[in-house]
Amino acid sequence: MRLFWTLILVVLYNGCSSEGVNSTLSARPKVVNIGCMMSFNTLVGKVTKVAAEAAVEDINFNPDVLVL
Repeated sequence: MRLFWTLILVVLYNGCSSEGVNSTLSARPKVVNIGCMMSFNTLVGKVTKVAAEAAVEDINFNPDVLVL
């Protein structure tokens, strides 16, 4: 039971401290680099490439998607 309350306090403390950090840092980066490793020679690799490109287009189309 003591471990439970300790974990609850840690979670609450981390949530409170992160709010202050996020409110002071309002500048978003203009570019976010992502990467993945895939084989383009397989069916799964080809489908993954199309899905990744669609996700990038979707994120870039709506800039409010990544707002915290």
